[in-house]
Amino acid sequence: MSTDPKYILEVIPPGRGMALDLGGKNGQMRQPLEMLGYEYVNLDIRSLMGGEPSVVGSAHQIPFQNETFDLVIAKDSLEHFEHPKEVTKEVRRILKPGATFVVWVPFMHPAHGDDLYRYSPLALRGLLKDFEIQRFDSPLGALTVIGVMIGEFMNQLGLKWTTVGIRNFFICIDYQLLKTQKKLSSFAAAYRLLVKKPAIS
Repeated sequence: MSTDPKYILEVIPPGRGMALDLGGKNGQMRQPLEMLGYEYVNLDIRSLMGGEPSVVGSAHQIPFQNETFDLVIAKDSLEHFEHPKEVTKEVRRILKPGATFVVWVPFMHPAHGDDLYRYSPLALRGLLKDFEIQRFDSPLGALTVIGVMIGEFMNQLGLKWTTVGIRNFFICIDYQLLKTQKKLSSFAAAYRLLVKKPAIS
């Protein structure tokens, strides 16, 4: 799953300091985060062509000192980590006091690649209990799930060329409808959280 970066970027204010993209693969978030004023670091388990990631290493043992980062992002990555509780403890360790951790995880979405988990709202609250939750929402809901299902069906019929357009159509409508939603959707394609490390531990 490769989510449109806008869903992450719209909750991140302009800033400065260092931003860590946890499992950032090809560095999709580099340019937009640098435009927001951050110094971008991409940590991934695999080395890729084109200079990405910045650092090859494990999210279970992040190779940075305590309180290094002003921002950490886990976009489409938390579901791939074998021991997510260890990862969130590491994120808390490397964040400065009061700094931000942004998470985007799929929920009602087809399995992709080597993903291991799907997180319910209750599981996410438990996983991030040592952080202060500032925002917890589901910008993509039931219509996105329907669009993905129809796209998969069209793919099976040999009409692969239609799948992207179908998915994007449903995602666009869904996003507009859910923009003003106050209640967390239980029928969500994905969940988004913005949490902070407490200023005083």
